[in-house]
Amino acid sequence: MTAGKELALLFAVLFLPGMFAQAGQIDPGAFDSIAYHVQILVVAIPQVLLVVAVGDLRRPGSARRYGFRPPDRSDLFATIIGLSATWVTVGLVSVAAGLIGAGTDAMQPAVSWTFDRYELIPLAAISTLAIGYREEVFFRAFVADRAEEAGFDARAALGVAALVFAIGHVYQGLAGFVVSLAIGAVLAAVYYRTRSLHGVAIAHGLYNLLVLLAAGAA
Repeated sequence: MTAGKELALLFAVLFLPGMFAQAGQIDPGAFDSIAYHVQILVVAIPQVLLVVAVGDLRRPGSARRYGFRPPDRSDLFATIIGLSATWVTVGLVSVAAGLIGAGTDAMQPAVSWTFDRYELIPLAAISTLAIGYREEVFFRAFVADRAEEAGFDARAALGVAALVFAIGHVYQGLAGFVVSLAIGAVLAAVYYRTRSLHGVAIAHGLYNLLVLLAAGAA
């Protein structure tokens, strides 16, 4: 199977159903439900393992090459860089939107998440981390490794993957698309330089958790 067909098939299995589901009604308070966190874990963990298994079945050792290995100190550095760069990028997007006169309403997310059950913070940390690994293992690690194996420019493949990643967040409106595109590009750059799956996945998960906590405190 060609790289393009393999990537398209995995994307269709892992993310396309969720994108269609997002076209319906979204519950902004879903993270206050234990069942929602369990659902995330039940879906995300097997999907991560599926991507890892597909890589290793095709070419043994692929999983380790794209960062599925025991964490080490280099991953901590990548996490700090990834999380810091993500926050700076989101801030710059907000400033740029103001400078070019983008409407305030247009840059407001279409879904305003809420989070009131602070006793669920440990569970929320685990589920947002699972989301981080689920998205980063495919959109960054697997895409880069498969593109290089097929003889394509990994940077170009990561750029396309960041765009597809952003399209998956259009349920959040223009703001969600633009911010997700910027975040995807930043995490792609961090991954390309460090090849740390743990770094970008943990940074992604921590960013989601902090956004959720900020929404709850607002």
